Amino acid sequence: MVAQAMRGRRAVVAPNSGHFTVAFDSVCDDQDSEAIQALTSRLSGELRCSALAVIIHDDDVLGYFLYHNGELANWYNSCPSYLDFGSTKEPSGPAGGNAERLCAAFGAGSQQEVESILRKQRGRGGYVFETERHRDLVRALSLPKLAVGTALASFDRGEYPDGLSADQMVRAADPPPMENRQRRLDREFYDRLGTEDSSRPCKRDGCPRGAIVNSVLCKRHHFEMIQRRDCPFDH
Repeated sequence: MVAQAMRGRRAVVAPNSGHFTVAFDSVCDDQDSEAIQALTSRLSGELRCSALAVIIHDDDVLGYFLYHNGELANWYNSCPSYLDFGSTKEPSGPAGGNAERLCAAFGAGSQQEVESILRKQRGRGGYVFETERHRDLVRALSLPKLAVGTALASFDRGEYPDGLSADQMVRAADPPPMENRQRRLDREFYDRLGTEDSSRPCKRDGCPRGAIVNSVLCKRHHFEMIQRRDCPFDH
């Protein structure tokens, strides 16, 4: 179901691990937080589930977005002041994060242990690398280990998590490999328009497609009405 929901994207979906599925998408490798949130929200909404998107930047910052049924339920940033270049202040501690919501979303974990992982500082007595925090969080929530230290680029290099091989991974149909930022933004906007209802025909003359929610037009023609240019997508 996850692979089907991600069709048309540069993405790899791993085989189910218990009740969980891990996916690796190009927007995560690009660390495009707006696109990551849009994708996570859409998957969570369409599949009516909780979805957790994790970003690790230079192994110095860990952030996550937790969505439930399409709505943002929680967010976290292990070092909000990371980009305060030239600041003489001590780095600020982790911001956001809710152990209770994380444990409830995945039906596992000790709230006290998860809270300790979220609040632990970097440096002496804490984490040296944020991958370590990610590893501990995955373990505490009983999530699949393959999510740690793996990215879409890993599969492009022929690197696979322990116990998995190329024929076990599902690749979505790749869009152009060098998709520019504007096209990515267009794709995310187009995806957010949702599904078409075939029982409500698009009002554009000659269009055989159904209208989307809160519109009398199909996705393509609604895109063109809002953006005032041709829609680059037709799925």
